[in-house]
Amino acid sequence: MAPPPTATLEPTAYVVPSAGLAIWQVLLRYNGENEFGTFEATICNLDGVPAENFSVRISANDIEIGGRFNGSLAGRTCTGVYDDFFDFTFFGIKEPQMATVTVRLTRADGHEAVRIEEMEVRRLRPSNPERQAAFEDCAGADEGSQESCLPNVRTDALAAPHEIKKQSGKYAAIVLARFENLANWWLADLQACDQAISEYLGVEQPFNPLVGRVTASEQASQHPEGYYVNPGVGIVLWTDTANLRGILAGVDAFWNWENMLAGKCSQADRVTQAFMVDTPIHQRLIEGLGVFMTHPQRANWYAQVPAIRCEENGYTEYPGQAEETLWPYEDLTSQKTIAARRYSNTAACFWEYIEKEYGVDGLRQIVQGIAAERDAGSNRYCDRGFRPRSPFLERFVEPVLGLDISAVTEELFGFGEDWSPCDVDE
Repeated sequence: MAPPPTATLEPTAYVVPSAGLAIWQVLLRYNGENEFGTFEATICNLDGVPAENFSVRISANDIEIGGRFNGSLAGRTCTGVYDDFFDFTFFGIKEPQMATVTVRLTRADGHEAVRIEEMEVRRLRPSNPERQAAFEDCAGADEGSQESCLPNVRTDALAAPHEIKKQSGKYAAIVLARFENLANWWLADLQACDQAISEYLGVEQPFNPLVGRVTASEQASQHPEGYYVNPGVGIVLWTDTANLRGILAGVDAFWNWENMLAGKCSQADRVTQAFMVDTPIHQRLIEGLGVFMTHPQRANWYAQVPAIRCEENGYTEYPGQAEETLWPYEDLTSQKTIAARRYSNTAACFWEYIEKEYGVDGLRQIVQGIAAERDAGSNRYCDRGFRPRSPFLERFVEPVLGLDISAVTEELFGFGEDWSPCDVDE
């Protein structure tokens, strides 16, 4: 049967409705066992009641697949729709190429929505035997990676059959297969954060694609949640599988569909660090900029209050909550053994000082200068023999502000005119 006529077939013409069912994303999906992935659509139910009796069809190169959605899609949630049997070769795609992918969503009342995307279709990079063996050695035959495996995930190749990769344009997510729906959420969050942070700071993040990877352990006590941003892969998060089950059940504060459907950025700190990866400034300043951006007015952050509140001689952690605590600023040049967040929170207040005293434009110009230095070939790694041509304030701050602020930074944050990325007192 021929599909009903539509108003437009122009790519990017789709407008997400305010209610009902919506085509939220068009994705490339890879299962780790086949270098040829398949197409997928993320369908969201924007209403508060379950949706049933709808169908989804996906077409490319004049070939269409699809059918009726079996089951019920709960209100204010989303799900991925695909058919693993029909990979790219079914659509006549065997080599990298641009493809026009059309998704048609037909509701029970006959209303049809159409979304069309131009997509760059590529094969999946195969996982080499060493990568596969390393994953299985530390993860076991089932799933779940551990913190000790993290050096082995510095690639976007998958460990089949344990992992799923999904990509939408310049964003990609890799997750454990049994938590597959998390990839759809993370892709949307990466895009929301990327756009908000780029607009606020006036810079572009260097990854293409920007990859978010979740690796988990069954042993929560042995492997606490954490993350790092690696220039070779993107953002790597490790957590425990109980936490992932809670996320998919909708009980997590920020990993949930409601925030995604509202277009909120839930990972402002992590994505901001991706913007500044490999730049020639101290890691504490990079992490501090991430904390600085965890603010509803800066990165469209999901929470109604910022992560911290900077005070005259310290900062308040968890402002407005029962755990609210006032901490003094730390010396950013020190290697004193304390919780790492106390350094990053102090560094966040340095960035807030810049914005408060010299405006958003002053902040942007400093950040843009730092990113430009990275893009010109400099990096922040001291063990590669890199020494900055001049210290942080002299190189990046004073040319923008037109004055020396080292007396203030020394008093509040512990660093002065001669502090460089490689200088941390033992």
